[in-house]
Amino acid sequence: PMALDRLVVVLTYPLTEFQDTEALSRRRETTVLNAESDWRISQGLAPIVVGYLEWTSDFARARNHALSVLQEEPVDWFGWSDHDDTLDGAEKVRPYLESLAPDIGGVWAQYFYAFDEYGNVAMYHDKERLLRAADGWRWEGRLHECMVPGRSVHWARCEDVIWRHHAEGGTKPQIDQQAFA
Repeated sequence: PMALDRLVVVLTYPLTEFQDTEALSRRRETTVLNAESDWRISQGLAPIVVGYLEWTSDFARARNHALSVLQEEPVDWFGWSDHDDTLDGAEKVRPYLESLAPDIGGVWAQYFYAFDEYGNVAMYHDKERLLRAADGWRWEGRLHECMVPGRSVHWARCEDVIWRHHAEGGTKPQIDQQAFA
């Protein structure tokens, strides 16, 4: 498993549900995440921090909210993943980041996005996945959003870690995650 300091999950809901934060805390998703967080802590792993946000059909807004929750405590690096993504080689992330020169502000990684009927990769592209927090990153774009640094950064490319997308009906991880540190 990947060594994380913190895992942030932001649950989004329509305004009608969002107004009752007490009801949100009793939802099945929150109960499952709290139980998973307790288990992770008992195993010496990073806790899950749960945030809530009214859904407004703006993916960048939701992701920026996840970043604000993540950065309530300082972090050096952070990464992100959607609820229907998994990581191959996750245990290599921390050693890779520790090996980077101090002027590297972002890391591109392969994103296996679509597969044929035999499970072969049919479409992949590089995506910004690991980012130095001090460079002031933010999400832009309501749909097909991307990370934009607050200043000019140098990039590295990680060959050893692959993000794998699982389309509807595929195997999905147990929790939604948008940001980790």
